Amino acid sequence: MTNKTLTINTNLFPILDPGLYESLIGPTEMGERFWEQYESSDPRYEDNSFVYEANFDFDKYKELVLEIAKEIFDENMFEKYGLKLSLGEYYSPKEYNNSTDSIDIIVEFVNEKLFRKSLKNLIEDFVEIPKMWKSCDGFDSFMPQSKKDVINICNCPDYEDAQDMGAMLTLLAIKDEFLVIDYSEGEMSSLQEEFQERVYEDMLCGGYDECITLATMIPRDLANLYNNDIVLNAIFHGIVKEKGRLWSDTEMFWFYNNLGGDSSFTDKENDACQMLYWASQMGYNVDDLMEMSGEGEFLKGLYYCKI
Repeated sequence: MTNKTLTINTNLFPILDPGLYESLIGPTEMGERFWEQYESSDPRYEDNSFVYEANFDFDKYKELVLEIAKEIFDENMFEKYGLKLSLGEYYSPKEYNNSTDSIDIIVEFVNEKLFRKSLKNLIEDFVEIPKMWKSCDGFDSFMPQSKKDVINICNCPDYEDAQDMGAMLTLLAIKDEFLVIDYSEGEMSSLQEEFQERVYEDMLCGGYDECITLATMIPRDLANLYNNDIVLNAIFHGIVKEKGRLWSDTEMFWFYNNLGGDSSFTDKENDACQMLYWASQMGYNVDDLMEMSGEGEFLKGLYYCKI
């Protein structure tokens, strides 16, 4: 007979925090550490005339983070409660305003009788719901809001309700100190510190390098041009009008490292990156591009009066 299973995630059961957006384990933080290794070893950085740019495979980065999470995750941490836990897929939202990164957790009910007994013991040990889990204006908590809620959930567990299951596992994890509650900073998983250390180690020892699909040194004058929208657009459209897309056969390139590029760039911005990458490969500088646009003198006056 096959055991029942239910899929929840690390948002509902925060045993790990795999969030990558502006986090300690995110590609931005790792990138800053990674690029330092190149800056310290490449003499072209000495006179500040070049920057290092690379295309970055964010999906590959998530795969590597997920592999690390699965390696350190103990599937039998709740064996004494009749449960087996395993990690599933990594999820990232298209936008981070309403959701965040998470990893699926598959809960297998190996011994339901033992699990129910554990929940009854949990009721007896329960003290209070931490303030940070209380619902308020703008925040709808998935956690029970009172001891009465805990009693109702634990006495009649719904094996198909991911939210309730996340709450029960969270309370069990607190009881066993898999989750340590810091009432000023929020909950912290005992696995999270190990998880972060492993991400640092693996990414800086080759993992981050696997996520780079194209890397090059870009002359700083071309890199800085990307931040001047007016001049960049004038150069781009001027060259297209005068000579066509001379860079059309060049591999697509995103300025990710130093200029904050990401996979949400519009096609025009991607095309501008591709033009600058092409110019760097051809040995052109900013003045060359201005001349090629047919508006050289005007653009030089506009550009150099601002920098």
